[in-house]
Amino acid sequence: MTLNIWRITDGKSGHDSQSAGLCKAIADLSSSKQFDLTANSLAGCLKSFVSRKFPDGDGLPDPDIIIGAGHGTHLTMLSAKRARKGEIVVIMKPSLPL
Repeated sequence: MTLNIWRITDGKSGHDSQSAGLCKAIADLSSSKQFDLTANSLAGCLKSFVSRKFPDGDGLPDPDIIIGAGHGTHLTMLSAKRARKGEIVVIMKPSLPL
């Protein structure tokens, strides 16, 4: 079975490197296809979440895994999951406890 991975990017080089590294590690262990998507604006995320549609993923296979790094990818990942399912993996430094 080939895993379909949606990698949500926020344009920050460190975050992109971390999520790309995880995708590569998964690809080294199993068959996978990676699809890179850019994080949406707050308004775009809310529209997608409420409508249960994720236009950025049109034409792509449903994700098995949705990967993102950093706070800027969270809402996009939640919107994608609500519309198209898939498991979310978030890579980030914990901000709690303060």
